Amino acid sequence: MIYWNAPYLNYSVVLGDARKGNVTGLMGNYDGNYANDFLLRDGTAVESIFPAIHGTFADSWRVTNATSIFVYDSGKNTDSYTDRTFPKTFPVVSAEKLAWAEGVCTAAGVTRQPELGQCMFDVGLTGDTRLAQSALLSQREFPASPT
Repeated sequence: MIYWNAPYLNYSVVLGDARKGNVTGLMGNYDGNYANDFLLRDGTAVESIFPAIHGTFADSWRVTNATSIFVYDSGKNTDSYTDRTFPKTFPVVSAEKLAWAEGVCTAAGVTRQPELGQCMFDVGLTGDTRLAQSALLSQREFPASPT
C-alpha cells in the first residue's frame, strides 16, 4: 500500500495469512517471531544489532550483477549505485529532542507502540513534525493485534 502524505510517500508491505512463515529476506520471515527475522540468505542467524544488520545481513541480501533485473548504462553496474559506507553509525537522538518529539507525536494522536517510539525517533532525529502523520497513518491502518 502506498499513500501520499505530502511531501512524503508512506508505504507498507502487507502479506496475506497464507504467506506466514513462507517468505525470507530483508523483511524477515513473517512467522510472528521477531527474534528470528535476521537470517542471512543461507539461513544463518545474525544478532539484531546495528553493525550486523547494516553489514553482514544487508550484504547477504544485496542485489548483485548476477541477480539484478535492471539494465545498466555502459560502464555501470550494481556497485555504481551502492554506498557501503551508509549508514556509518546508528543515529542518536538526545533526551531533550526525544521528549519534544514525544509531545509532537502524542499531540498528533500517535499513542501505541511501536508507532510512538518510531515517531519519536523520526521526528526527533529530523525535526520534521510532518512525520508524525506517517506514524498516525500506520497506527490507523494496522489495528493492534490481540497478542
